This record gives sequence, structure tokens and C-alpha cells, in this order.
Amino acid sequence: MDCMQRSMAIQNLADYDKGPSKDYGTGPSKDYGTGPSKDCQTEPSKGTKESCSLKRKYPFDEADRNNGKFRKLNGGRALEMQEKPRKWTNMYQHVMIQVFSHLTGKDKSSAALTCKSWYQAFLHPGHWTSIAINLKDLDFQSVLKVNEAISCNLKSISIDCFVLEGITQCNGFTACRILKSILQICLQKQLENLRLIEITNLGTLLNTMPNEMIRDITKLIKRLIENQTKLTHLYLDEARVNTTTGDEILQAIQEKDTIRYLSLSGLFRNEDEDNKIKLAILSLKLRHMIKLIISSAIISDSVLMNVSGNELVVIFEISHSKQPSSVGWSHLKMLNPGIQLHVFIQHLEKYNN
Repeated sequence: MDCMQRSMAIQNLADYDKGPSKDYGTGPSKDYGTGPSKDCQTEPSKGTKESCSLKRKYPFDEADRNNGKFRKLNGGRALEMQEKPRKWTNMYQHVMIQVFSHLTGKDKSSAALTCKSWYQAFLHPGHWTSIAINLKDLDFQSVLKVNEAISCNLKSISIDCFVLEGITQCNGFTACRILKSILQICLQKQLENLRLIEITNLGTLLNTMPNEMIRDITKLIKRLIENQTKLTHLYLDEARVNTTTGDEILQAIQEKDTIRYLSLSGLFRNEDEDNKIKLAILSLKLRHMIKLIISSAIISDSVLMNVSGNELVVIFEISHSKQPSSVGWSHLKMLNPGIQLHVFIQHLEKYNN
């Protein structure tokens, strides 16, 4: 093999001495100079032999060589210089975001420290899986930023409706409009894979609002709950709304068998027997529920008995000051001895049964 390769190399050198190779042609080149002159194509004279030899070795002018847009002859072989790879700083942002979306959480954190481009991709809201919103920190211009932060990758959303102490109807109405816009954005972007929905201090915000505004917000919350397929955590703390809107939310919750952690503290204002029946039905339908937080104002013996029939219930928390009778507690402990009861009573002693 060595002899064959050596003979081929000698033949290539002999062919190269005869004239320019076929790759470059003999005619003038538009981009890379004029190529060999006509004098070089014929028998060169004594005065032009050296110049023709130089032209065969370097058929490109100095400007083309400096620009890097030429083929360099190295040992009789043509090597075309390739374009330099694009740097991360010059990479298109949507390409960076697409690459970043395929990384794991640990790799994302490491990549964010690589360079400025990776850090900007790390900060892009399209990769966020959770978002916490406080209405007191928002105005209508901030809603545009919230719109960018809400994406189909979200797994949890938390909204704190607490605005200010002694809220007035003016700033309360503004906060309600912002909350309404956020809920509409969630529906427009078709968020269906949320695992946690938390809306706190809603009752404080809606206390001074007209019924029409309360109805609109409640319907949006209901639709958001209905659209979810993997919802496991639902917290509607201090969501004191009237009976009609409370029924709509309760109806949406009953259809979500995936819920395991449920908080409906202050959902109903009145100690209505209908509300107690609805809550009892709710505790029956949510078979996989582990933790339940509800107001003791609507707790009854029937509710406790229904909850005791659910073997998966581990923790049962009651807030506020009114307790069910001892009959309900006894029945609950008898049917489910392993259940943990944490009773929180305001202005009274704490009971642990």
C-alpha cells in the first residue's frame, strides 16, 4: 500500500506541474481573481516562467485571501475554508429557548451560569413551571408581563388577592379587574395541566364588590377548575362568596376526582343545611382526598361520617370556633382509627383528638 500511495502522490505532483487543476478551470473567475493568464496556457517564455508559476500556486489576489473567501492550496490539495460556527452571543433567541426547553432542571441551573445568552434563556418565562402573583404589586401595565409569564408549561399558579388594609371600592375594583384579566389569560392559553391552584384572600377583595363582578370572577374560577385534568391541590382560602356562586365552584370541584388536598376555608357565609349536605356529597366524591380544610360553620355529623368512610383521608383540619358534636367525632374515630385530627379553634383551647 505504501508503494501505491507514493506512486499516486508522484503522479499528482507531475499533473500539478503541467498546469492548473480541473477544480479551478482555466477561465477567469468572477469572485476569486482572473486565474491564469493566456500566456500561461501556452508555452511560457523565459521572462514569464516565474510569474506563471506563482500564478499557478496562488491563483487568488491578496484581498480575497484576507477575507477568508478562498481555497488555499496546501501540498497540491484544495482545502475550502468553512464558515466559523456561530457564537452563543449571536444565536437567535428562539433557538436558545428551544434548546433550553429540552434540558432538565439541574442542567438549566448549570447552563444559566455559562454565559449571558444562556442566562437570558433561563429567565425566559416560557420555561417557568410555577408562578405566584400578588395583586397589590400589579397594575394594568404589569398584566402584560403576567401574560408573558403564563405559558402551557405552568404546573402551579398562586394568586394572593390581598390588596390593602381597609380596602376601598376604588382600588378594590381595580384589583378585581386585574384578577379577571389574569383568569381570562389562563383560559385563553388553555392551561389544562395545572397541579396546584391557589387563590387566597378572595373574600376580603369581594366584600365591597357588586354582585355582577363577583359572579364574573366566580365563573372564571369555575371554568379554570373544570379545564384541569391533573389537579391535585386546590386552595380557596377565605373565598367568602354567596350561595349561588359557591354552588358553581362546588359543582366544579365535585367533578375533579384527582384532588388530594382541598381547602375551602370560608367558602360559605351561612350555616345552611343545604351547604352541609353539599359538603357531605363533596367528601364522598373526592375519594383520593388526603387533606381537607373547611370552615366549622358548615361541619356537621353527616360530613364527618362521610369523611370517615374515605380510607385515604389522613389529615382533617377545621378552622373557626364552632365544633360538631361528640357523636360525629366518635363515629369518625371508630371507622378510621388511624386518622389524624387537627382542630384549630379561635380564641379557645386547641383540641387534638
